[in-house]
This record gives sequence, structure tokens and C-alpha cells, in this order.
Amino acid sequence: MALSQKHAGKCLVPWFCSAEWRLVFDKIYGSDSNTDSKRQALQILNIWKARTPLLPCGIEGTYIILEGIFLDRELYGEYNLRLLLSTSVMRFMNISASFNKHQSTFHQSARRMKLPDWLITLRHDTAHSQNLPSLDMLERALTFCLDWLYREYWRPFSSDVKDFIDTTEIETDKFAALKLTLEPLLSNYCYLNLTTHPYWNFTVIKHIADKEAKQALFNDLNLDINETTKIETVLQILWDGIETTLAQLDDVKQRGCVLADLLLEENVFLCSFDERTNVLTNGLSNTLPYNFLQLWNHMLSSMHRSGCLDALLEQLLNLLTADHETAERKQIAALWLSEIGKGLSKCIMAQDILTDLKKENNIKLPQRQLENMLRELCEVKCPESNEMLNLSLLSDIPDILTDCSKFKTFVLENPNEYTSLFIPELLNVNEVFKLNENKTQILELLNVFVSQESTNVSPKKIHTVEDVINTTMEVDETEQTSCQNGGGNIANTENEQHNEDSLTEKRWRRVTDIDFTKCPIGILPWQSTEMNPMILHMN
Repeated sequence: MALSQKHAGKCLVPWFCSAEWRLVFDKIYGSDSNTDSKRQALQILNIWKARTPLLPCGIEGTYIILEGIFLDRELYGEYNLRLLLSTSVMRFMNISASFNKHQSTFHQSARRMKLPDWLITLRHDTAHSQNLPSLDMLERALTFCLDWLYREYWRPFSSDVKDFIDTTEIETDKFAALKLTLEPLLSNYCYLNLTTHPYWNFTVIKHIADKEAKQALFNDLNLDINETTKIETVLQILWDGIETTLAQLDDVKQRGCVLADLLLEENVFLCSFDERTNVLTNGLSNTLPYNFLQLWNHMLSSMHRSGCLDALLEQLLNLLTADHETAERKQIAALWLSEIGKGLSKCIMAQDILTDLKKENNIKLPQRQLENMLRELCEVKCPESNEMLNLSLLSDIPDILTDCSKFKTFVLENPNEYTSLFIPELLNVNEVFKLNENKTQILELLNVFVSQESTNVSPKKIHTVEDVINTTMEVDETEQTSCQNGGGNIANTENEQHNEDSLTEKRWRRVTDIDFTKCPIGILPWQSTEMNPMILHMN
């Protein structure tokens, strides 16, 4: 509305809720409205004015008109009363006409705002004439303005005014409750996933010796399973529960953030537990073992397909620069980035193969069958891809790696000693940075930066004039002490002289017999200006 605010959208208003606004509306224009109710409305408008001096112009106009209507006529003479009422009408007209979108004369603006000519003339006489309008005309003007406000502000705006409820706390509570629901599902998923590793090779629930883990599966999660249920089946049930819970969040990015947060809290994914680290990660070598990678194929592929992989990549990159994280977790995170980068490169290869196939044949296959075919073709084209993660081959590559701006922000801006473990693989995913020339330059710069960081030592103390003066004073005190001791110990004269010379060589002396103001800048008194032709001689 033109008379509500000059801008659209949410704005700060002086009423606490829409009910308060409607209360004033009813008291002024309701079917039971009378003089007393209008006075009560004016009192509320005074409160609004105290809350914020800058009222929406429709409210400000109403406040001005009601003040004029309820002005105590007995306190003023006729001329002063006409002057006050004229001022009220003129201010109302100025506010109303000024909110016309088009720049024009006052008369044109007022006409566009559906203000009559007689009211425009009344305002002109108040502003420019020596004679003020009569009381009858002014009373008539106040009544018209109040009715005009009903038509142009209060009635139209009554359907638009709504409460804006800050849902931050509600969303936070919902977020926390969602994480509480997801935590046991994901924790049990990771634990059971680990038991399928060839080192343990559990296949059914009865193989699990951990009684607490079984208790959680049978009772805490209310899963319809028994001792003979296959672990593979339970894993699928748990993952379905995770996806169903995440679906309560409308924003895909939020889903990814919740899942990534919980996943990185799990020791299983980052292998930060002593008794199994060597088994799963080959003693923290520079690659993650194939058998360990295969445990997470289904989960990471689902995250890729649902758009949650972006959040996991961002969380892993942030983990590398976190001060509270251990070196072990940082190294595993870097290796995961490398493996995910390889898996995404495999996706790009598969999509390129599919593009070429579509040029030659009209391929119509179910998605799963098509992905299996592309996976086989990738292994034929690049046998090493057989040991890469099997992500969702037909899904888009995460924006964090394809968008150059995001890539610079999250991947390149904070390199450290772990960057070399994953940066080549991530560069291969970006269409711009994977070009040989760009890739070579980036790798060289990162190597230089990281090597400087690793060999960097704390800077030496920078001395100031105060340090020089203090040092000189120490030298003077040492010389005085030496002289005082010299009269009683002639045998040590040579040693004292040697100490003094040594001290003089190591410390600064304050120069007091040279006027440096007469020396050209950059030339010491004992240097010849003839040897410095770039410096002008002083006259």
C-alpha cells in the first residue's frame, strides 16, 4: 500500500501484533465507533508514536487528523484554532501526496492520490495566502481526511497486515529434535556397517557379540528384527529411517548439514579408534583401503543422489583447518576428500561416455541398469576406476567443486600440510582448474606456500629507539663499573678491555656528536655523496 510503507516486504512497526492494529481500526471505523472509542484510538496512536517517531504514513496521517479533531476548542481563540487546524490539514496533505511514485508537482501528486481540488486549494491557501481557511471548511476537511484514510489505507491494508513470528527458536528446537532422532539411527548404521568388513565379516545379527549393541537394535530402535536377520537388511532399514527423518527438512542443504555433522562425529567414518585403525586404514597410509571404501558406497552414493554430498565436502574441508581436531582425524578427512574426488571423476567419465553413446544410439534403459552399464564401460576405459568409490554416476557434481568461486573459497584459500593429499583429485573435477597449465601452476603455488608454512619460524624481535637507549645506558653502566673496579685490580685490565671491546661490538652505541639533519637522506656522515649520483647534493 502506498500509505503503509515506501517499500515492500517486512518492516518494523510500532504495534505488537496485528490484533493491536485491528483494535485501533475498529475503534476508529468499527460499527460501534464513537467519540470515546476514537479518543481511545488516539491514546494508542500516542503510544505508537512514542515507540517509534517514524510511523507508516497512513498511521501518521490518522494521528494528525485525530489530533486536530480532538483539539480542545475552548483553549484557543478562533484565529489560533484556525492556524492549528490548518497546519494539521497541510501536514496531512504533504505526507499523503509525497508518497506518490511519480515525481511531479504537488497538485498532480495530490490528484493521483484521489485528493479533491477543494482540499488542494485549502492546503495552498494555508501555505501561501494571508487568509486562513474558515473553521467550517477546516472541520469539513478533517472529516473528509478521516474518511479518505479509511478508503485508501485502513480498509485495503486490513487484509495485508499479518504477524511475523520469529521461528528461529522453533526451528532450532526442531533441528535439535531431528538430530536426536537421527543420532541413534546413524550410529547403529555405522557400527553395523563396520561389522561387514572382511576383517570381521558378520552376516547376521547373531554374529554380534556386543550385547549393548544388540539391545539398541532390538529395543531402543524398535526394529522388527531377530537373531537370524541379515545385517544387510538391517542396514537398509536403518538407512530408510535416516532418509525418512531427513525428509522432514525442506531445505536440501540443511539435510546435508545435519547428516554431515553427525557422520563426522562418528569415530567409525574417520577411524579415530586405536584398536581398529591399522586394520581399516593400513596404519594411516596415503590411501584408504579398498575394503574400507566399499563399506560406505551405498551411503555416499545416496548422499550424492540427494544433493547432500556438498555439505559433507564442506565439513571435511572445514575440519582440516579446525584447531581442536587431531592430526589423525585431519589426515583421514583429507584422504576421504581424495577418494570422493576420484569417485566424482569417475562420474564425469561415465557422463562423457553416455553423451557419446547417445550420439550413436537411442539409449532407453532403467537408471540402475544404465549405471551398471556405464560402470563397466568406465572400468574398460580406465581399469583403475574399479577401485574408486561408486557414487551416483548420473547425478550432478557438487557445486562446491564445479563453481570456481566456491572452489577458491573452500579448497584453495587455506592450504596446509594435508592439502597435497587431496588437491590433485579435486582439481580434476573442476573444468577450469583441471587444465594442465592451471593445474600445474596451482600445485606449484600450493607447494611453495605449504613449504614456507612448515619452515616458518617466529620473527626476531624488532628493536625500537627505546631499546637502543636502554642498551646504551646498560653499556655506560658497565663501563662505569669496569672503571671503578680497574683501580683496585690492575691484573684484570686486559680482560676488562677485551670485555668492553666485545660488548661494544655486540651492542649499539648512541651517536651524540653528529648532526644528521645536515646529511642527505640515505647518506651517512662518513660516506661520500659523489658515490651516490641519484641523490641531490645539499646546498
